[in-house]
Amino acid sequence: MNQDDEFPRLWALPILVLLVCAIAYGDWRRLADEDETANHITPEAAKARVCPLHGTALQFDRVEVYGGLYTHGPNDKDFPYANRWAGGGCTYLGPGHALVLFCRDCRKVEDAWRRKYYPYLFTSDGR
Repeated sequence: MNQDDEFPRLWALPILVLLVCAIAYGDWRRLADEDETANHITPEAAKARVCPLHGTALQFDRVEVYGGLYTHGPNDKDFPYANRWAGGGCTYLGPGHALVLFCRDCRKVEDAWRRKYYPYLFTSDGR
């Protein structure tokens, strides 16, 4: 085997590595793009536009999307439209933020509930 036969094989691996890195970087940038926002507004909330519990007008907010499984707790009945985050499911690969509708009164009730059951999550000044 002469040196001319070795030349293409020597450069194939670095070129392949660069190609894979370029593709991976492109996918990473797409997933990390802060401007992408998913729509998590339910049809019921879009029609009602009022919190059924408090009668307060619902407002738009852009929140973070968290992947993984989660259980619904008191959020469903005590503060149904707090919507401080959006669930993305177990293997979520979509945008990092979501558009939601929220109720200010639900968020106040949620804050009180969190302070009562998870006081260690707040700083000494109460925030």
